[in-house]
Amino acid sequence: MKENGRLVTDALDGRGIVVLDDDDLFLNEAKELFEGRVPTDRTMSDVERRVEDSEIDLVILGPSHAHEEALTQAGELIAADPELGVVLVTETVTAPLLKSALRNGLTEVIEAPLTVEKVEEAIGQMDRLQRRRTAGTMPPEPYATGPELGTIVTVMSAKGGSGKTVFATNVAMVLGKMYSPEEIVMVDADLQFGDVCLVMQIEPKFTMVNAAHELHGLDEPMLDSLLTKHSSGMRVLAAPLEPAFADEISTAAITEVIEKLRGMFRYIVIDTASMLDELLLTLLERADKVLFIVDMDLPSVKNA
Repeated sequence: MKENGRLVTDALDGRGIVVLDDDDLFLNEAKELFEGRVPTDRTMSDVERRVEDSEIDLVILGPSHAHEEALTQAGELIAADPELGVVLVTETVTAPLLKSALRNGLTEVIEAPLTVEKVEEAIGQMDRLQRRRTAGTMPPEPYATGPELGTIVTVMSAKGGSGKTVFATNVAMVLGKMYSPEEIVMVDADLQFGDVCLVMQIEPKFTMVNAAHELHGLDEPMLDSLLTKHSSGMRVLAAPLEPAFADEISTAAITEVIEKLRGMFRYIVIDTASMLDELLLTLLERADKVLFIVDMDLPSVKNA
């Protein structure tokens, strides 16, 4: 059921959810997961009839639908009912698949196996998108920057080993307690040796490299899907997984990505590398607030 345009389905009881796939193993796993409480269909036309005839809030597409034709059909289903959520479950989440899914309006692409926690997170994503649209921070298509832009907080230090990343993470956590964790995003701009995800104990599927590669078609839903979610609800745009990938990211690309994030979040906390290069100078220039970490030793004071 929907209440004021927001999903109120309880994922545990399966109300308002239908699972679509033509693979018996996946359908049986879904039935077992929801204790037989969710209906299952094998064709998109069956789902279309079910959506028309009953109160369906969320359609879960199985791995056999992880291709362009099926995603296009899902997009047509969403176009007929814009409040309908559609989630794709796939064995491997790739950037091209993610891009196609988001282009067709899917809510989320999640990696198999399907779990109740992943379904609840997808439902939370639907609710989050609805709240952002209602608040005017993310209007419906075409996606445009809202009137109020987020505040950029850049954390820097002229000396390595100063605890800058831990400090930046704590700043983001405090802001999450003051407002809402879902309104805070961290950007790890230490492109060669970024440790934000390590400090926050999260494992990213996508990084700044993916955002830079998809820059020409990077809208807000696509960018949101590239962020790694912390258990608190806060998001992180991770640094590249290997130092060599840093060369694939230009300063202009990072700047454009951060500008998009300003339209999506209240605060953007940026952790930086301990080197005064073009990227850091650009980030400092565009920051609303700069926090400079200085240790109580002569080299730190000298470099400050």
